[in-house]
Amino acid sequence: MNKSIVFLILTFFFSTGFVNYSNKVKKEADRQQKFLEFLSHFKKVSLPYKLDIQTIECFNFSDKAIKKKTKITAAENKLSQVAQEFLPSFRFGKFSRMGRPIIHPVARFFPDDETVAVIYKFRMHYSHPLMNDYMLAYFDLKGNLLGKTKKKRVFINDQRIGFTNLHHTQVFTIFPSGKIETVFYDNHWKAKVGSIAIEKNELLGFKKVKEINYQLDSRQGIQEIAQVNARP
Repeated sequence: MNKSIVFLILTFFFSTGFVNYSNKVKKEADRQQKFLEFLSHFKKVSLPYKLDIQTIECFNFSDKAIKKKTKITAAENKLSQVAQEFLPSFRFGKFSRMGRPIIHPVARFFPDDETVAVIYKFRMHYSHPLMNDYMLAYFDLKGNLLGKTKKKRVFINDQRIGFTNLHHTQVFTIFPSGKIETVFYDNHWKAKVGSIAIEKNELLGFKKVKEINYQLDSRQGIQEIAQVNARP
């Protein structure tokens, strides 16, 4: 009798452990598949990779261009379905009163054999097409975000390396060494911002203000390494 009870107990624990192990393996496999699907939305690029002012499309104020920027594409919709598991900015933004954020995939690259990074453009749904953040997220090959930079009681694992808005613009270059050079500009408009509709204003140019450099690090994530103020 006692031997039968012991056998049943051992059988229960062994079978439960096997089920738990099987579930864990399945969850890991499912997450890996989701991560591969997530990466597939981003075009693979080689380094150095640059976003410069000439290639930024949001400064085109034609009616056709604005309608294109405000329309959410099928690819962006599909990406948003898997992005919440891997992108901190998406998880934060989806609860905003501004509506669900729009994420546009920009590029992906492999800093080394054990890591992958993605660049994506991020803005709130009802914001002006000029309001964009260019974010970089850095992962191991299992889809785990690298680095934990604590800021305002929140661990931020992705980093804004470029942006556009009415007043300022920041562009970037990523080098094979993992160094990221960013350049911050003031936007120079013909008329004072807010005095007329932005679509009727004229952007005359950009004034360089400063440079901020970062470095990719598999333990610390994306860290600022230097800042150089532009000469007047």
